[in-house]
Amino acid sequence: MLKMLERRQAIIREGVESAEQAKRDLAEATARAEQLIAEARRQGQEVIERAEIAAQREADRIQEEALARTAQFEQQQIERIRQEAARARAEISRLVVNLSIGAAGKVIGKSVDNNDNRRLVEEFVSATQIKDE
Repeated sequence: MLKMLERRQAIIREGVESAEQAKRDLAEATARAEQLIAEARRQGQEVIERAEIAAQREADRIQEEALARTAQFEQQQIERIRQEAARARAEISRLVVNLSIGAAGKVIGKSVDNNDNRRLVEEFVSATQIKDE
């Protein structure tokens, strides 16, 4: 009977030791799991931060590109307006020359059509434009 009691005691002791070992293993596993979770959170936060930085860079790039395109379009429109204004001035100058020649012809009573008279009127109109500008 003593042997049986000793045997039972040994079995119980082994069971308690196994339970204590299982408790220690569980604590270690829990600590390791918490470390893994903390590491995963840290890595996840790093990924989020990198994504935010990349998104901001892309937003900045898009904004810079839009501003550059806007400035380029603005310059193109300014140049187009300048060209149109130059064409309009040239057309007005041509009309003034023709009107001047026609008026001069009526004043003197004959047609003023030769090249020298046209050149003189064009020089007069051109000099007047330079003074106006």
